[in-house]
Amino acid sequence: MTQRVLVVGASVGGATAAITLRAAGIETVMVERELHRAKPCGGLFRPQRFRNSTCRPTS
Repeated sequence: MTQRVLVVGASVGGATAAITLRAAGIETVMVERELHRAKPCGGLFRPQRFRNSTCRPTS
């Protein structure tokens, strides 16, 4: 029997869970409802903090 997992939420925890499950050979699908905005550092820092920094959020 094939194991399948749906991970809801692409936060740091959700992404880590999906990567770990996939590495274990489990078929994994991850969904995120809000893909229209970047959340640098998992939302820990506001995007405004990056304006004067050399670190830039990726999308």
